[in-house]
Amino acid sequence: MPRIRRCRRSDVERIWSLVTAVVSEVYGPMLPAGFKLDRDTDWSPAWVADIADNVVAVMLTEKDWLEDLWIATSYRGLGVGGRLLARAEQEIAARGFARARLRVAAENAAARGFYVRHGWREDRRYPHEKHGFDMVDMSKELGPG
Repeated sequence: MPRIRRCRRSDVERIWSLVTAVVSEVYGPMLPAGFKLDRDTDWSPAWVADIADNVVAVMLTEKDWLEDLWIATSYRGLGVGGRLLARAEQEIAARGFARARLRVAAENAAARGFYVRHGWREDRRYPHEKHGFDMVDMSKELGPG
């Protein structure tokens, strides 16, 4: 089982490789030809799951939002995502928020199902601001931290 730890500077290129692979796999057909990831994300406050310094998943929160949760294909369904999601919920609650929020592509039924199984609910559906495919906002009441 991968260990969960804070991101290190040396992880950043491995994180971008992971994110690029998952975006291509999951969202590739929905994105325009020539799409390039915005590499402005600051991963320094992120959590990673690693095996022998190989990043297999990454999670990043900001304020009350789960901004990113990316899991390598071969590590899905093994509990890694659930561990990172629980860490995200703890982090958001520790900031004093009673509710956590995220957004996910509506076509990503696997991710939506994962969040629902972990107590999240779908709040609204709307078109992506740049690409037009539908997005879903989800939330979870965190209760007393």
